[in-house]
Amino acid sequence: MTTDTGQFLRFQIPVRARTLWLSPLWAVLCGLISSGAFVWTGRDVLIAALAVIIADGAWATQWWGLVEPDWRRLFASWNDIAVERAGSSLALRGSPADRSQHGLARLRSWWQTGGRDQVGTPLLSALFALLLGVVLSAVIGWQAVALTSAAFALTQIALILRLHGRAINWLHGFVAVGLPWSLGHAAFGQLTLLTALSAAIFSFTYAALLDLTQDAAAPRRWLLPQIVMVVVLIGLQQPIAVVAVITLLAAQALLATVMPRLDFARKAQWWLMLTMLVAALGIR
Repeated sequence: MTTDTGQFLRFQIPVRARTLWLSPLWAVLCGLISSGAFVWTGRDVLIAALAVIIADGAWATQWWGLVEPDWRRLFASWNDIAVERAGSSLALRGSPADRSQHGLARLRSWWQTGGRDQVGTPLLSALFALLLGVVLSAVIGWQAVALTSAAFALTQIALILRLHGRAINWLHGFVAVGLPWSLGHAAFGQLTLLTALSAAIFSFTYAALLDLTQDAAAPRRWLLPQIVMVVVLIGLQQPIAVVAVITLLAAQALLATVMPRLDFARKAQWWLMLTMLVAALGIR
């Protein structure tokens, strides 16, 4: 994903930008189905639309604006930025206040000499998306506000981990699939342990597919969470759903044996979407 600039604000819709185009929209719809409380009324349709905007627009834009930019490269010359120390009778040289003033002056210089052109649009878009997400979540209810806060927290954690060169796809899985699934359910009913478990299962599955697109050495990690889903459905005594999910898993396994990793990850999205739908119907 790129961080194109030249716009003041940009609403990043992941379905148009990802190598894997599985959208949070689908996860929201699956959560909506799993709640078993959605009815075709004007109010429920509006609430569902707000949930989609939050997950597929606001949360995705936060991730794009805060995590996707290469901050290490952008701040590589940070120590080379020369700024004059402003004399102040309130701050002794070398004191915390003096260092803070010097850091703010250096940040202002960095922003004016190129930072604004390189990350101005992603950063401002992320801040606007955060505000929009909070406002729309407040319309839905306190559970949506809590999930929006969780999405922002996970995005911040992902930013920190990426700066340290750590893996972040598992966090991306929760922001793109797990939390949207939970939001779709929370918009129409109380979250349950079963919903949270299903959301986590497909978060890890999606994260494993992301790993495949980056040539990570995890060729079968996408399979394990879905096997857990089969066990859950067996425990719920949903034989039709169990047979359907096993069939979908078999199809994915066959694809994995004959296709390169990237091609498989792209094709497997269709099967994963069907598996999510079957699981949502099975746990409702």
